[in-house]
Amino acid sequence: MIFQATRTVQQAFLTSGIKCSSADLANFSYVEAGFTGDNYTVKIRFISEDNDNDVKMLTDNIAKFPKNKFANAYKLMNELSRKYKYVKFCVDDDGDVTAQYDFPICLTNEAVGKVAVEIALRTAKIVDDAYPEIMKAIWQ
Repeated sequence: MIFQATRTVQQAFLTSGIKCSSADLANFSYVEAGFTGDNYTVKIRFISEDNDNDVKMLTDNIAKFPKNKFANAYKLMNELSRKYKYVKFCVDDDGDVTAQYDFPICLTNEAVGKVAVEIALRTAKIVDDAYPEIMKAIWQ
């Protein structure tokens, strides 16, 4: 079942001229769109797990830190998360770097799509700006 927020976000993307696709999985549905910047092309998903406007934004893996560079990864993720306040940069146990954003749960049906468009555009720009810093930390 495609949840209400997923449909709303998809409609807002299409209205804004953003090409996207959606999917319905067992416990959640999502809208996905790709954004090309000067440094990086990022795929962003907006995930809904119920019919409330509880939406999470998550990028695909941006880069991968080797195990011997995890100290650099943790330090950089903290720096980037402080520098770019709208998204949280994360590195998992495998070294995969992503960016995330959790929507306020109190968004109205009318607002969730508009907010998703703004967050998608901001996140794409932020990831594009941060990408050279991430790659520098991997290769140093």
